Amino acid sequence: VGFDAESERTDAMSHLSSQATNAMKQVTPDALTAKKAKLDDVTTDNQVSSTPMENPKDVAAMEKLIESKKNAATICKAIYGSDPDCTRLLGTDLKQVGANRTEIAVGLLQGKYKHNPDVDKSVHRRLEDLPASEPHHICMTGGYAAHVARHWILPADRSLQSLKMPSRLAPEKECTVWEHAAGHSLLTVTSRIDDGCAARFKVHSLSCDVLVHADTGKDCDELYKLRLIADQTHASLIVL
Repeated sequence: VGFDAESERTDAMSHLSSQATNAMKQVTPDALTAKKAKLDDVTTDNQVSSTPMENPKDVAAMEKLIESKKNAATICKAIYGSDPDCTRLLGTDLKQVGANRTEIAVGLLQGKYKHNPDVDKSVHRRLEDLPASEPHHICMTGGYAAHVARHWILPADRSLQSLKMPSRLAPEKECTVWEHAAGHSLLTVTSRIDDGCAARFKVHSLSCDVLVHADTGKDCDELYKLRLIADQTHASLIVL
């Protein structure tokens, strides 16, 4: 039986709502070309995010303000009013030898020197703020892992909860880890992976997309064991 692309498309569209169907019909080569012609060309160095070029007149006016005010605190007050970070950030850039005033002017226009409230958020708060569509499972190992979790991630009023990993094959062997849920994300912590618990930890850590190893000293056996067991290539690895 031959494949009829047009029939397949017609059949697929018959199951869509009229609103969706009308929207899809508007996506034509001519329509896309017209939309593309209205787009502004933007160049970015990191290919992650970009900001359109600032108006040259605005940049020139900002440069003139920088030259007239000189002092970082005065410049910040004139542009942002009261800001806890601007004076420090702008002052550092202005003091650099050969500082590019044009780049600084653009940075001021783009809010580079304004206080960023996200910086104040703890790791725990950031995890809680993540949407359900972006869950994470952070697995932490090493003799210093529990300390890092308690003092760097968990707020003072939260704690790690003990979780047993039972096995029907060896019920007499008790294997335990600590866990904590933060929003839609899960934190799993263990100081070491016993050989008798390695298989259970592997199953339990299959969903880990962030691996953290925190330890002291020069012994890397536990780090090696972690990567041997949690070998998913998509997971990020952080060593503290």
